[in-house]
Amino acid sequence: MAGTTRNLDPAAEEHYLQALASLRRYDSEASVGGAIHLLEQLAASDGDGARVRAALGRAYLYKYRITKQRTWEARAAGAIEAALDLDPDLMEV
Repeated sequence: MAGTTRNLDPAAEEHYLQALASLRRYDSEASVGGAIHLLEQLAASDGDGARVRAALGRAYLYKYRITKQRTWEARAAGAIEAALDLDPDLMEV
């Protein structure tokens, strides 16, 4: 369903930007964990579906790289697949 990306409300947009800032420290488990927490909350509220899920997939992938726990790899794949289903043409996806 291309074109389903919606804008976040101002508070949610701030959380999204905070999560992206945390992901800059992709080598820090605490920073990545904080980003995952924010992005999962946004995804649960269905805010800006594809963009949030793409960032969540990236966060899960960073968590996998840090921990080597396969569950994070599977979550990353699921989040990216969801983002692709929502808007395959979105740059972030």
